[in-house]
Amino acid sequence: MNTKEHLELLSKAGVSVPAMETVVSNMVQKLIDALYRPHLELKYVRDPQRCKDLEVDEEPINWGSLYVNEVYPYNDGFKVVIDEAAPDACPTFCAYIEKYMSKWGWVVYVETEW
Repeated sequence: MNTKEHLELLSKAGVSVPAMETVVSNMVQKLIDALYRPHLELKYVRDPQRCKDLEVDEEPINWGSLYVNEVYPYNDGFKVVIDEAAPDACPTFCAYIEKYMSKWGWVVYVETEW
């Protein structure tokens, strides 16, 4: 059972669950956070090795301020708008988010913007 199926099951059983948009936003933000490593002075910085391992190429991204701005229902899933990445210029970053969310049961369409 994937994350989405689990939440749907809990909801059908009458258990209070957060809005699906909130769950998607939180999960995507954790995927973004996974691309960083701790830094003693800057708190967190992009981790080149982790990005390489997760197949996220060097793309025009402001790593100092990257975050989920908005999530809303879209087609058969959710549109996820991520701020501080060049629009239509971050294909491997978007594919990374979409791939992992898909494996966890979520259909997401990632859009990047400044």
